[in-house]
Amino acid sequence: MATYVRLLGLFEVVRDGRQVEVGGPVGMAIVAALAYPPDTKVLPDQLTTAVWAASDAVTADNLYRHITRLRHALAPSGLGIVGHRPGYRLPIQPDRVDAIQFDELLRAAETRADFH
Repeated sequence: MATYVRLLGLFEVVRDGRQVEVGGPVGMAIVAALAYPPDTKVLPDQLTTAVWAASDAVTADNLYRHITRLRHALAPSGLGIVGHRPGYRLPIQPDRVDAIQFDELLRAAETRADFH
C-alpha cells in the first residue's frame, strides 16, 4: 500500500487512509525537510538549519536521537529514513508528496499559459 506525505495545509503522513504519528513538531519538520525534495540526501547541517533555523542549534547526537525516534514512528508507514554518511534520505516517490504534485501542476499550468 502507498504512503503519502502531505505538507500543504495540515501536515500528515498517511498510509492506507490512516494518519501515522511522527512525534510532534520536530518530527514533522524533519519529515518535511527530508520529503521536499523527495528521495534526496540531506546533510546534517542542512537538516538542523531547516528544523531549528541554525546548523549549530543541535548536536549530532541529539539529531541522531530525533532520527532514531522518527524511524520507529515511521515504521508502520513503510517509510524508512536511510542514513547516507553524511546525511539522511527519505526514499519516497515524488507523486506521494503533495507539495511536489502541486509544483508539477503549477509548472504545467505555466507552460500552457506560455503557449496561449
